[in-house]
Amino acid sequence: LELDEVKTIEAHQHWVVSFSVHPSLPLLLSGSTQEIKLWDWEKGWTCMRTFRGHTGMIEGVMFNPQDDSPEDITFASVALDGTAKVASYSLYSIL
Repeated sequence: LELDEVKTIEAHQHWVVSFSVHPSLPLLLSGSTQEIKLWDWEKGWTCMRTFRGHTGMIEGVMFNPQDDSPEDITFASVALDGTAKVASYSLYSIL
């Protein structure tokens, strides 16, 4: 099976190590060194927000699949700094 590239975006200064696609919204999370970015592909792959709060590489990100509005999303992240965090788009921060 061969995959065709659909889109390439300049997401982070460092490697993208983790990502998550929302199950019902046009959103993608990408995790790199100490930051997570939220992307909207219906708006031309616009970076809607950058979240910081970990001090290590972001190893995993996951949307709350029950969120149904881009303004109300929450997600969880884990990093090599040994922490797990929950972030909220509406609060613009890691909780």
